[in-house]
Amino acid sequence: MPTPLPLVFSQTTPLYAAGAAPNMRRAQPPERGPPLPHPPLRVFDSPCKSVCRIDDRLGWCIGCRRTRAEIKAWSTATPSEKQIILDRLDGRAAQEAEILAHPAHPPARPLS
Repeated sequence: MPTPLPLVFSQTTPLYAAGAAPNMRRAQPPERGPPLPHPPLRVFDSPCKSVCRIDDRLGWCIGCRRTRAEIKAWSTATPSEKQIILDRLDGRAAQEAEILAHPAHPPARPLS
């Protein structure tokens, strides 16, 4: 008949008394692949940077690079629609440098 396990464990009770083998090791984490261009999107994630200023030269927010229409639609957009918006943001970074190189346009104004 096996020895009954103690009901109360203390610092002096060996770990293997609880049923674990004394030579057990933790499993190694799986190897990771290359990083993704965007982290996986969760339902509540937003690209908002809390800057919220629409630049008339650009036509989008200088913080998150979304247009007014995209900002307005974000809360009701499906995950695939949100991914389309996020994909547009990458291209806007390059456009932004070109547009802002021409100082003849008015500066950004608060989003209202």
